[in-house]
Amino acid sequence: GASPQQPSGVERCVLRRWGRPTMVGLLLHSARIAGTVTMGMLRRRISPPPAGLAVPHIYRARAGFLDLDPYLHLNNSAYTVHAELARWNLFAYSGLLGFVLRRKLVLLVANSSITYRSPIGPWAPFEIHTQLAGWDERQITIMHTFISKKGRRAAHNVVSARIMDAATGSLMAPEPLLVEAIGAPPAVPNLSREEEEVLRRFHALNEVVRDITSSRWGRTS
Repeated sequence: GASPQQPSGVERCVLRRWGRPTMVGLLLHSARIAGTVTMGMLRRRISPPPAGLAVPHIYRARAGFLDLDPYLHLNNSAYTVHAELARWNLFAYSGLLGFVLRRKLVLLVANSSITYRSPIGPWAPFEIHTQLAGWDERQITIMHTFISKKGRRAAHNVVSARIMDAATGSLMAPEPLLVEAIGAPPAVPNLSREEEEVLRRFHALNEVVRDITSSRWGRTS
């Protein structure tokens, strides 16, 4: 048979230059996910989660060396990384992660939007208050509020996610799965006026994007 095609000189250069850093970054990120999941599971053993996830879940971290930009602030992309770690922590603590694994489901991020309010400096501690902000027949909406050490709101990150059956690829209605996973109906979110406005604009933006993409490339779900 024909021998496999060998990478070109440019491709070999790219692999040498970027392949290893990318693998190192992947390993570091996987280690952070494993750490935050472990902490969430340990916390669940010590203090059971509130019924229906009625209060915001608090994730605590510091702006470490790998999170900083050249201006020595928490890098824009690091906000989304820590928001993801906060979700993993919440899913492990609430029991949702174990439920998803047992049922062979997949949580897929469909949309994400972030608003920056004030910078977080080097090594500074901060909190992410995460709560289920809403749901419908297609997806759940999660609100992350970043709180700096001075108690200021540093950023808002809103994420919508869908639940998919890994075996069939079909999307699942979230509410019955949430009830089954956490043992109670999801609590009505208690959002501040500012968080409600952020959420309203998030949904409005998604509608605009959906209309534009459907008119150009066909209807999206």
